[in-house]
Amino acid sequence: MNKILNKACTVFMAIAFLWAGLYMLCSQLLSIHQSEFMDYRIAAVSIILILGILYACKKVMDGKNEISLKMAVLILILLAVIPRYFLLHNVSVEQTSDYATYLVNSLSIYENFSVSQDWQLYFGAIAGNVPIICGIFALGFKLLGASLAVGLFMNVLFYTGAVVALYFLALRFTGKNTAFLTAAIYALWPNNICYSVSMSSEPMYIFFLFSGLALFTYGLQIRGIMLLASMLLSGAVLGLSQAIRPITVNFILSIVLVLVFYSNRKTAENSSHSFKQRLVILSTLIVAYMITLWGLGLYTSKIVPIVSKPSYGWSLFEGSNINTYGQWDPESSKVLSRVMSEYPLEQVQTVLLGKGIERIKSYDAPTLIHLLEMKTRNVFGNGDLFNKELRSYITAQPTLIKSGSVPMVILAWGQLSFWLYRMLALYFIYICFRCMYFILTMRERENVYRLFVMILPVCGIMAVHLLLTSIERYNYPAIPIMIMIGMTFMERYSFIFRKRMGG
Repeated sequence: MNKILNKACTVFMAIAFLWAGLYMLCSQLLSIHQSEFMDYRIAAVSIILILGILYACKKVMDGKNEISLKMAVLILILLAVIPRYFLLHNVSVEQTSDYATYLVNSLSIYENFSVSQDWQLYFGAIAGNVPIICGIFALGFKLLGASLAVGLFMNVLFYTGAVVALYFLALRFTGKNTAFLTAAIYALWPNNICYSVSMSSEPMYIFFLFSGLALFTYGLQIRGIMLLASMLLSGAVLGLSQAIRPITVNFILSIVLVLVFYSNRKTAENSSHSFKQRLVILSTLIVAYMITLWGLGLYTSKIVPIVSKPSYGWSLFEGSNINTYGQWDPESSKVLSRVMSEYPLEQVQTVLLGKGIERIKSYDAPTLIHLLEMKTRNVFGNGDLFNKELRSYITAQPTLIKSGSVPMVILAWGQLSFWLYRMLALYFIYICFRCMYFILTMRERENVYRLFVMILPVCGIMAVHLLLTSIERYNYPAIPIMIMIGMTFMERYSFIFRKRMGG
């Protein structure tokens, strides 16, 4: 049985690294080909500064003095809070699009525990997750006061919690210093700092997602009742993240694969679990996950009585749009309005699913390939969307700035976004193909397996958005994992995996 699982695991690892490497390579080639490069002097300064930061990181990794857990958490909290608070203290921008939707309906749920009839129809048709998002904001309004500022500062707290959760997750795979640097880089990621001006759902999603993953990895290291308690809590928190953003299902599937292929060799301080124990662990997590989704479904039904199923019909229809390469356009909106007027609400997603499949069938092979290629660029080709948005408020849309101004230090730091993401993506590609080499030469299986565990959900995110809506910010949950993969690899880079990662 173990031999069969080991062979199957090897095949899965090879497929995962090849898929992720080729996908990211395609996205970068298309993005670089169509990018408007910044001033070459700014680019040169950015690259030199980033290389300097990476050199300093390597020195910290190789240092003999480890950063204590308490000190690491304290510093990470400061790194996450200070730049975001500084930005929000100095500028306030008009909330648009989804952000305005969250604000209006969070206030409505806070005041009346309901939303307007028009919003009920819209959420029931294609956005059944929004009442959950707005409910969380409304709870914050109940505790701290109902205002946009409270929503924005809630996101700062969520983001800070996500940074700390990422640190504890990284501790499972790397040494203390490397785990600290992984979380610190994510805390200071320029693009995400710029995103703090918007009342978005991503920070709360990332917080619950990585908290659930950290609880899961913690549970694998303990025994007895605390193991089951950790899995119950992990399943519940992951269920909440799934209700906010359905992409969590990729992480659940990754957990299933990890437990199926979990080696019987010692991979941590404690020995691995038997196959029966793994089934119990998985069952406990899934039960908590499903119960949480059921409970949140009851809550949603109080706000939106009818929710159309399956939830991905609209996303497939929108994602198959050749005109925008998987993004919204007015024509798609007209089709949605027509379907909502002609069919019962509970059938809207099913009808849109059929229309999405018809769209895909109508494309010839070259058109379909072109669509898929451009969708890789949409999601993983761009790493500085929110920095560009923030700068556009100053130049193209100054009327969106309600008060104050964006600090120059934030704008200067945001300029690093383009090249910082570009270098992360290129390093990610290198790691994927390097791991392919190790697999083909049958070397360093244990270390490659560690990276395989991390890269699985990234592969899932890549695959899903080839079919569904492909908006730039949908790479949000993959960025911290890519950072963790890069730092884990870099930890022993000088030795090319001659030493075991993280210990």
